[in-house]
Amino acid sequence: MTKRIILLAALLAMQAMVVPVAGGVILSDRWGKVIVSGIYLDGIPLEGMTLQQARQYLKERIPPADKGVLKLQAGGRVWDIALKDINAQYDLDEALDRAFSVGHSGSVIRRFTEAVGADGRSVDFLLPVRYDRELLHSEIDKINRWYKAEPANLPHSAKLHWREDRVEMIHSVTGSEIDIDATMGRLSSWPFQAGKAMPVVVRPVRPDISEKDLAGINDVIGYFNTEFDPQRVDRVHNIKLAAQSLDGILLKPGEEFSFNSTIGAISGQNGYKKATVIIGNRLTDDYGGGVCQVTTTLYNAGLKAGVEVLERYSHTVPVSYVKPGMDATVAQGFKDFRFRNSSHYAQYISCGVDTVKGNVEVWILGKADQKANGNT
Repeated sequence: MTKRIILLAALLAMQAMVVPVAGGVILSDRWGKVIVSGIYLDGIPLEGMTLQQARQYLKERIPPADKGVLKLQAGGRVWDIALKDINAQYDLDEALDRAFSVGHSGSVIRRFTEAVGADGRSVDFLLPVRYDRELLHSEIDKINRWYKAEPANLPHSAKLHWREDRVEMIHSVTGSEIDIDATMGRLSSWPFQAGKAMPVVVRPVRPDISEKDLAGINDVIGYFNTEFDPQRVDRVHNIKLAAQSLDGILLKPGEEFSFNSTIGAISGQNGYKKATVIIGNRLTDDYGGGVCQVTTTLYNAGLKAGVEVLERYSHTVPVSYVKPGMDATVAQGFKDFRFRNSSHYAQYISCGVDTVKGNVEVWILGKADQKANGNT
């Protein structure tokens, strides 16, 4: 009996709120031309307003888009992107159409239910923002360049070192970067106007070399060291810089190595200093003096490991750190040192410099079977 009374009361209320028109019915004057109860736009109540009133009210409450900012949170820091820099505009018309549609579209029952708030809930619409996607992508990419360069976000390859007559592994570290497309996708449901910083979406960055890549490398198959004068500071600096570029190179079976491609341009911009070099038959100062000692040390370690030398040049005058004919020089653009790992196993280059004792060492690590089987 009670249910019947409630249903009858609801029908009578609905009858009082709707009036017949040609082709259907509309809500009565109370809600017919205004936004119904419980409707918000970015937290701003719009109940009882006509579209014109709501538009004017919102313009007074919401700053122009070219004055606003999009806040993104990345790496414990909040970044501001000026909306004017991405040609952003608020779409008030779409927002108000959606707000007004509640209680004014669909079946009579649906309109009645929405108008009287039968479910007891309010609806808070987001203010749509239109922007230039390419400009936004570019702005987030600027943030990402900073983010992924932070030490905590950098990936680190697994590394090998020869210590106390055995191979030691330093495990890899996975880095992270901003997933720009996913971050832009999240913005579609984020309240720009609220002023809250939206956390960016990040994704993992795998290191170049994993533990799996180094599996099976368990012995030294080639080693060589040369000595230098620790007092020649600029030359020592260049030796260390070149050696750091070599340390951690993995060569898979059949893969080729290029010294010039590996260390990059030998220039002041890349951190090299001027020191003594051999040009023609004379000694002079130029950027990268000492780099060829690293080349020579690698060349001799490679010979002991049985690599296939593809390109190598000697200096025009003898050098002090190796026997005549056992050196290797490079000159970017026309002289390189190249070799191939022609074995059936991966090979790994480990390089170290002792600035106190004055020596540079190169270990070529591989599978123990390579030494016993003639490196095949």
